[in-house]
Amino acid sequence: MSTVRADEHGGPFEFAIHIYTNGDRIIRRRCQGCGKLVGSALARHRFTGDELDAMPIARDSTKERPPCVRCGAWGSEEHHWAPRALFTDADLWPTSWLCRSCHRLWHDVTGVAI
Repeated sequence: MSTVRADEHGGPFEFAIHIYTNGDRIIRRRCQGCGKLVGSALARHRFTGDELDAMPIARDSTKERPPCVRCGAWGSEEHHWAPRALFTDADLWPTSWLCRSCHRLWHDVTGVAI
């Protein structure tokens, strides 16, 4: 990937991937001087498959939360057993960590919208 000038940060930058806690891969600009991710997310369709494969991972946040309590996968989301859409006191109820697949499965089976 070629180096480009990042006007809002004042130095050269490269494109890099930030993997969010739920496993989503977001493309951001990373300052080559300090390593900080700058600016907003960039659309994946702007890059070829080869460019995406060659892009460095700037940050992997998937292990900042516990693994899924059902399948053990990393990249979990907090699941509220009392859905906010149905309970005004949902934050007082227990929660657990589910990966995106298990979280979606629970909501699909119960019919409760996320």
